[in-house]
Amino acid sequence: MTDYDGMRDEDYHDFDYALTSYVTPFATSDVVTEAETFNAGLTVLPGFVALPAGLRVSGANVRLGALKQAEDGAGLVLRLWEYRGQGGTVQLHAPSGVIQAEQCNLLEREGRELTLRDNTISLSLRPWEITSVRLHFERKRPA
Repeated sequence: MTDYDGMRDEDYHDFDYALTSYVTPFATSDVVTEAETFNAGLTVLPGFVALPAGLRVSGANVRLGALKQAEDGAGLVLRLWEYRGQGGTVQLHAPSGVIQAEQCNLLEREGRELTLRDNTISLSLRPWEITSVRLHFERKRPA
């Protein structure tokens, strides 16, 4: 940029870009709202937030590959896989509210009930095994 009447801003500048597409015309899209959200900074407030314990997977050879809602809408399904070819035991530390767990196939059928103690499930996997665990939650009654 030329130095026109001292208007050059000499310094380093950072530019961030976000690309998206819309199936609606520009005038009816959410592009302005999304741009404002992209440019908004984080608000930091003093204080402490106590979040409930989430799902944790503990095992030397086992990883959580996916977490999804069950096909019938009742519960969550975890896809676990043993990735070192050694087999092993995995501990699933379930969030509060889980009342039942079952090991099922990839189609979420043929469930075998798993023991749930103190919101923890212990499961053995064979080398390279992929398995699914379905978690059932207590139903909240409307107030």
